Amino acid sequence: MLVDTEEATRPVELHSGPTIAAPSRREPAPRDKSISPGEQVGRFTILRSLGAGGMGVVYEAHDPDLGRKVALKLMIGDGPEARARLRREAQAMAQVTHPNVATVHEVGEVAASVYVAMELIEGETLGAWLSTPRDWPERLRMLLAAGEGLAAAHAAGLVHRDFKPSNVMVGADQRPRVLDFGLVRSAAIEERDASPATTTPARSGARELGSPLTRVGSVMGTPAYMSPEQLSGAEVDARSDQFSFCVCAFEALLGASPFPAETITELRASIREGPRVPARGSLPARVSSIILRGLDPDPANRWPSMDALLTALREPLALHGDPERDIAVGRRQRTALLLLLVALLLVTKLVVESIGDPAVLFADPVNGLWFMSVVVPIALLVILAARRWVGRNRVNRHILTLLATYAVSMWLNRLVGVALDIGWPEIFIFDFVAYTCLSLLGGSTIHRSLYGLAAGLALAFAFACARPQLAPQVGLLVNIGSLAALALVWRGNRDQATAEAAMTRSLSS
Repeated sequence: MLVDTEEATRPVELHSGPTIAAPSRREPAPRDKSISPGEQVGRFTILRSLGAGGMGVVYEAHDPDLGRKVALKLMIGDGPEARARLRREAQAMAQVTHPNVATVHEVGEVAASVYVAMELIEGETLGAWLSTPRDWPERLRMLLAAGEGLAAAHAAGLVHRDFKPSNVMVGADQRPRVLDFGLVRSAAIEERDASPATTTPARSGARELGSPLTRVGSVMGTPAYMSPEQLSGAEVDARSDQFSFCVCAFEALLGASPFPAETITELRASIREGPRVPARGSLPARVSSIILRGLDPDPANRWPSMDALLTALREPLALHGDPERDIAVGRRQRTALLLLLVALLLVTKLVVESIGDPAVLFADPVNGLWFMSVVVPIALLVILAARRWVGRNRVNRHILTLLATYAVSMWLNRLVGVALDIGWPEIFIFDFVAYTCLSLLGGSTIHRSLYGLAAGLALAFAFACARPQLAPQVGLLVNIGSLAALALVWRGNRDQATAEAAMTRSLSS
């Protein structure tokens, strides 16, 4: 589709574009009257028409030399621009060797028309594949595989510029392949052409790949999937493809367009306003937040690369797929334990205040050590008793270990207090240091929310250093608040019964 910037307010089909994709075998393919089954294009015998678009027609053809079927793409039009466009597409695809990019076998000319022979993919478009009801992990795995193909193109210095569901084919082997590189640009060529010091002549193939094919005052592509910089006709890089990928991911995982619009003007306004996020259902908040970053209007605020985006998306998928790391397992029992420890802290506070003034009582480090010698074993017994009904998987066992380690560290701090003659309130600052370090460790082994807890503890530590007399009160509030907060945060992304059923299946297998 050519989008004339002077006609931006005219209603257009925002999801259509200049590229084509072979349809599902269940869908009727448009027929091209110029070439009939049985006719020859070079050495290839035409079998049937697969699809047609604004830039070319694709046929299923037979290669007699190698005895295989291929997808044969013929350009529409005989002008130099159409010829260059198809050649650049073939050259771009030939530069990328990856399981998730369609393979180009040959490019040639016959009767003044350019053709490209490429891998014939028996299957359906990604759009058709996504139209079937599937859960979010299955959809995300397919998107990640397609994203790998796009990342491979970026690694080769190419920018696709028209990534969308209809430009990805899902084969019968359930492997997606990115295709339709007709609008591709070579980042390396653009960078070299922009440099006035360039003296080395480019090869003709690379020069064709780097030559612009857009007209002044217009942009080429599929508006609904364009980045704002591409929509405005500005130069684009791999981050523009990232935006297009995230539009596809948003539609696939959230079931709606992030930028609903009927005209180009409305689309631009919708992008400026930000994505309209529907109810997530079972989709983890982390997944939607990753996608939303990739949809930022400012390319500098998006992910540094497609690889970084894909890495971020794999994390919640791994957590969902690995029962040993699923925090939804044992949720009720873990919440009960955390709340029980909160109650233990409150009871401890009341007991201490009933004995006397804490400031006087714990001014002697030995009193602090004796007190912790009673409280810490009680806490450890509670944690040990809870291991059987809370420690159902690795992440819960790590949580129990973290709690036990913190309890022991509090006793060790009092032991250090006796050795150094440090009592109330300075000894509580040692607790902040231990708790902060353990939270940082837990962020990498248990749950990322512990990084946030570590940041909060660092602030509490700074406050306690500035106002040592308030350190015990702050420490008590931090302990109670963190345990209660974690009981609410550590809920997981699905119900406990489903998570534990998955864990049981995993153990039985």
